[in-house]
Amino acid sequence: MQKAAKAQIRSAVELAKDPENPDRSTEDRIKHLRDVSEFLRRNIVQGEKTADDKYQLHIHKDTELGDNEDIKKTKNTLTNEAAASGGCCGGGDVTLKEKRA
Repeated sequence: MQKAAKAQIRSAVELAKDPENPDRSTEDRIKHLRDVSEFLRRNIVQGEKTADDKYQLHIHKDTELGDNEDIKKTKNTLTNEAAASGGCCGGGDVTLKEKRA
């Protein structure tokens, strides 16, 4: 059954063109789908609310457990320099205004 599902996905990928990159090969698109699947498997967990208003997370063997050190590092995404270069999202008109109390 798994082989049939994989064959069906492959044929759907072969038939559908990527509108943003129509020249991209089927193998490249399948690799991209696998990479996205791996990212989701490692970074998304399900949670369930318990009776005492807490959440029980369903961590599994593939879950990526980090130490949050990257989050603690100061990033250069909200500075005037970043805004001048296109902002944290890589484009668009970004203007930072001072917040005054």
